[in-house]
Amino acid sequence: MGQRASAGIRRASLARPVAVVASEAHPVGSDSDNAAGAVQDAVDGPEDGNRAGGGRLGRELAARLLASVALMLVAGCVGAGWWHADRDRAGVMAAAARLPTSDGRVVFVVPRVPEGFIRYVSARVPAGDPVQYVAPGLALCGTARPRYAAWRAWMGQVFWLQYRLAPRPSACGAAVRWRIYLGQVPPGVSAGDRWSPTLAVVPAHRR
Repeated sequence: MGQRASAGIRRASLARPVAVVASEAHPVGSDSDNAAGAVQDAVDGPEDGNRAGGGRLGRELAARLLASVALMLVAGCVGAGWWHADRDRAGVMAAAARLPTSDGRVVFVVPRVPEGFIRYVSARVPAGDPVQYVAPGLALCGTARPRYAAWRAWMGQVFWLQYRLAPRPSACGAAVRWRIYLGQVPPGVSAGDRWSPTLAVVPAHRR
């Protein structure tokens, strides 16, 4: 009798830890809960990933679209600027082609400075010789200031002659080789130096 009781106690003591270990390793209901969680993760996981991926893809597409629009706007502005520049350049070249020319130079209409007189001076005065321009009241040389009326009447012609007679520089004093009289020729100027009653070219040593 005592041996049966002690054997039962030993079996009970050995069985209890196994049951405890089994119950701790596999709690009641853990398999079903874990399976349900795995199923839920499998269902929810891809959907959340798709939402995140879709958001990133949308942002990338929006950024690319914005960059494309900005690039098209810049290209349009640059192209419009080039088109206007080409049109303006073509207009300027067409207007320049319509201007009258003489010996490859543009001829402007300047009162009282005939083209024939310019050719006469160019043929008579060597290139590089300094020239003094003399006109009534102009006083380009010296300390006297020219009168406004004389300046307004003659400076356009003087500038035009300087342009057309280049490279014959303007000068004053001892450097002058030739004097060009505009509008009024001194009485002592010989007929050979006169181009007309109001225009003359005189060597400086003759005065």
